[in-house]
Amino acid sequence: MPEPQKHWTREDLLFALERGWGQFLSSLAKWPDDKQTVFALQQGYPRVQDLLAHVCAWWEETLRVVPLISVEQLAQQQYDVDMFNARAVTRYQPWSRVRIEVHFEQLRLALADLIRTLPASALENDRICAWLFRAVVEHYREHRPPGGPRLP
Repeated sequence: MPEPQKHWTREDLLFALERGWGQFLSSLAKWPDDKQTVFALQQGYPRVQDLLAHVCAWWEETLRVVPLISVEQLAQQQYDVDMFNARAVTRYQPWSRVRIEVHFEQLRLALADLIRTLPASALENDRICAWLFRAVVEHYREHRPPGGPRLP
């Protein structure tokens, strides 16, 4: 995983949430179902809902972790990424595509709100900056649909 730019600005992160993730669902919706399924499979998931579950789970974790890092109440954590992703897919398995898309959008907006309201000092914190970079920018680059907007 490449190292994040040391201090992404609030505007950079919000731009990535709006320009990239904000157009993610509409980019997928332009494709026929079979092309969406092929994309999900290329991403390592059998269904688009499972890919969205993966993204949602990491955003939920971001919403939980970043405020704790901000007030220095969270030690550095190690994640078993494969296990985390598998649990996310299992937890969201019964959800319909529509329900997971609504949740995805709610989390995207909540993440934007978190970024908007973080104190400037939080965005100077290397751990917070790295976490937000990975959750917002790098994760989008990893899962960007072909033809979807590129991020700087």
